[in-house]
Amino acid sequence: MRGVEDDAIYAAHSNFNEKLVLIMGSLKDVKSNKGELEYNNLINYMKINALPFVFFSSSPKSWLKAHSAILDILIK
Repeated sequence: MRGVEDDAIYAAHSNFNEKLVLIMGSLKDVKSNKGELEYNNLINYMKINALPFVFFSSSPKSWLKAHSAILDILIK
């Protein structure tokens, strides 16, 4: 099912709280399937709750930043 990333993020945060240290993905399906309002609600929710987000996709151009974000977490 497309566009359920927001539901997954809300549920993960609800269940894992401070253990949720990084969110990665594109979130474009939220915007295209649920609309601008739901997308903006998700972005605001992540900001308010200090949930770090890194864009990640099947494009190799996104991999370096994603790998760096994971390494930053692992070396803390």
